[in-house]
Amino acid sequence: MENPILVGLTCGAAFLLAFLLINPPDGRNLLANRWLAVFVAAYGCAMLEIFLHVAGFAALFRTLADFSEVTRFIAPPALYLSISSFVDPDRCVRRKDFLHLTPFAFFLVLMAPHMLSGQNIQIASSALANVLFGFFRMTLPVQTVVYWVLSYRKLRCHQQNIRKIVSSVDQVNLD
Repeated sequence: MENPILVGLTCGAAFLLAFLLINPPDGRNLLANRWLAVFVAAYGCAMLEIFLHVAGFAALFRTLADFSEVTRFIAPPALYLSISSFVDPDRCVRRKDFLHLTPFAFFLVLMAPHMLSGQNIQIASSALANVLFGFFRMTLPVQTVVYWVLSYRKLRCHQQNIRKIVSSVDQVNLD
């Protein structure tokens, strides 16, 4: 993606959609829409990071670029929690839901000194640094695949349950 205008427009559209999802017009299923807003905002942050690099502003807005990198860890669990809330509209926030955000919190804590001071992270042992950064390098793809599979299973289960309960699935079918 080399066109900064297209990337910037996509980023802006994602943030606008996230803002609109926070308080949807019909006011139904607020929890699901708010988790979806977090997911779309994380997507907007990813596009913002691309925009900053393509437009040559990454060094000027280093903290914003670093925070955009951190938000990648919140996107997969936010999508899963959104889908969980959509298929169960009576679902409320549980404490264990926040355990899904653990990789995001750890990476944010790890990156906070760099975001605030601009200094690279200093880890005394190179072996520990390799393990730590290797863990985060593998966490994002594994996390993404695991949450995709969990989301797909939840949607399939919901689709099968709808057919058991409702005789006409035209209004509630996910196809």
